[in-house]
Amino acid sequence: MTTPRTSTREHILKRATMLFQGRGYNGFSFKDISVPMGIKNAAIHYHFATKSDLCTAVIERYSELLKSETGDFMKHGGSARHQLEAYLAFVRHEILDARCMCPLTNVAVAMDTLPDEIQAKATALSIDLLAYLTRVMEVGREQDEFQFNSTAEQKALSVKATLQGAGQLARLMGPQVVDQVIDQIRRDLGL
Repeated sequence: MTTPRTSTREHILKRATMLFQGRGYNGFSFKDISVPMGIKNAAIHYHFATKSDLCTAVIERYSELLKSETGDFMKHGGSARHQLEAYLAFVRHEILDARCMCPLTNVAVAMDTLPDEIQAKATALSIDLLAYLTRVMEVGREQDEFQFNSTAEQKALSVKATLQGAGQLARLMGPQVVDQVIDQIRRDLGL
């Protein structure tokens, strides 16, 4: 059973996620959460002492969501293409359906202005994501699912950077950019 505290905490976290991914760390305040929710800022501080704590929780939540959406094929084996498609679908949903930027993109844009703990959490997630994509590329090449001429890490970095850039371009040029980029990633891998 969900307690009122858990419910309030989850609602705060959901609203903060939307704001953080939509506007970035410096683009919102606790007031942007408390007023629409009809609560006082003190209610937010009860669950998250600082804005940094709140945004760190947002990044942790994003990491958990990403892991649940893409699965953990490295422990169990399976198709690298399936893993890549799950990741591409996750990114596409975040950019187009949820109209959000990856929190890593927002952190990167404002890196020098952010608290150390957010920088560290985002850097760790970025390293984990690159390791995951590198493994997907390695397995995909081993299973003859993907063809590319670089190292697996270089290809994973290219895919990651391309998708982060697609999120930014979609804001400027329209959502069709995301599908065009995803199609090109597939072609570049021989799919």
